[in-house]
Amino acid sequence: MNKVISKEFTLGIIGGCFPVQARIGKEELYHQLIDTWIVSKSGIKLNKVIARYEHLYEFENVIMTLVQNNNLDVLLLHIRPDPYLRNSKFMIQYLDDSGKLKIHTNFPFRIKEPVFEIVPVNTLQNIQQKRRKNYLRKALREINYFAGIIFGINNEALNKMMKIILLTRNLCEKNNIKLILGGPPSRPRSQFENYLCRKLDRKIKRQNASILSPIKYISCIGEYSKDGEYLFFEDGVHLNPAGHKIIAEKLFKEILGIVTENEYAANEYS
Repeated sequence: MNKVISKEFTLGIIGGCFPVQARIGKEELYHQLIDTWIVSKSGIKLNKVIARYEHLYEFENVIMTLVQNNNLDVLLLHIRPDPYLRNSKFMIQYLDDSGKLKIHTNFPFRIKEPVFEIVPVNTLQNIQQKRRKNYLRKALREINYFAGIIFGINNEALNKMMKIILLTRNLCEKNNIKLILGGPPSRPRSQFENYLCRKLDRKIKRQNASILSPIKYISCIGEYSKDGEYLFFEDGVHLNPAGHKIIAEKLFKEILGIVTENEYAANEYS
């Protein structure tokens, strides 16, 4: 039997398509599961505010707007693989000011202004419509990532991700917001994408362990549950309902701990 809701807390979520993912029921989304479990366990209701970022250069504006326009108690930052992976490639496609397709080497010193990268159309619907395998394209994609590693471009992408995390940490401390960091999920569609996501996960863990007050970090790496259930749809990119449940289970304890601690403190000093 559910407890009577006694208090509400606001959870800000910043990420990509994950919080609003299609093809699964709304009640199966990880944050809906967390909401249900927290109400049942503690009687506390989460008001969720979701913001999305697609490119790294727009992140600061998105998160500043989210924090300034909402009285957040908790912020969950998802580290998105896509912007990180795009910035790890040796070659990158983009549209110039006139809308023409351009290709350039992704060296940091070559770009003085933010590049409006072409975001790959990677919807599940398109994948189902294009079943034929393009081995050449896949091979070129892997070579592109490999070259990015060899020429140090991936290291620059890692540094950009660390700057995003530092910005978020400082903003949350300034506004008295509890921060939870959700790491990049696996990317089983590609060997190099999977490798790079694991590399980012390891770097965040190392950086987090070296500071005095570590951020609550939830690693989301993994392709199978403990029971051997595959966690992704056939595209190897989007998590399926089993994947959402696994992420919900990982985040639930941390979010519950924060909101119940806040409620205790509020009652103690009221």
